[in-house]
Amino acid sequence: MSQRWCIYIDILGFSSIWECNEYKALNSLGELMRAIYRIGKKVYPNEVERLFVHQMGDGFAIVSDFGEATLERPIAASIALMRHVASTGMFATAAIAEGKFSDITGCCPREVTADLDGGAVNLGEGLMTLSSVMGTAFIRAHNLHQRAPSGPFLVMRNDYSRIRIADLPVKPINENSQGTQL
Repeated sequence: MSQRWCIYIDILGFSSIWECNEYKALNSLGELMRAIYRIGKKVYPNEVERLFVHQMGDGFAIVSDFGEATLERPIAASIALMRHVASTGMFATAAIAEGKFSDITGCCPREVTADLDGGAVNLGEGLMTLSSVMGTAFIRAHNLHQRAPSGPFLVMRNDYSRIRIADLPVKPINENSQGTQL
């Protein structure tokens, strides 16, 4: 059985665009969020095949609760999300990786979790938000994303030989990386 997959997707140049056009940046972020929501509700609505999505700034980790024999569906979802963002006049980069994903709430110090309320910790008049999940699926996807060249690319590891799709052009990122861009 394959491991859980993770798509890490974020909007290219978000902070730069935010500086000159907050509306355009927020519109693209909202549309990316809307598209992810629709995929979760319409494509993966059941307990057997469900998604967990975690937002971090202008990026999202979309994690399956299951493994798949091929990665055609996460590839298709990534391409659909990237195209949807492009329709807003901005672009996104996505990376797909497989691995484990788990709840790490138990790793937080009790002093911190004693004040935990809905994912936020009271810091007097301030707040600390915590992400209760982590795992190799997210770490691998984020690392691939960080090493990808700038541009609207879908990136995966070279050793995903089972995912080669005949009509998608595949190109190694560079000789030193372990990634492939589609």
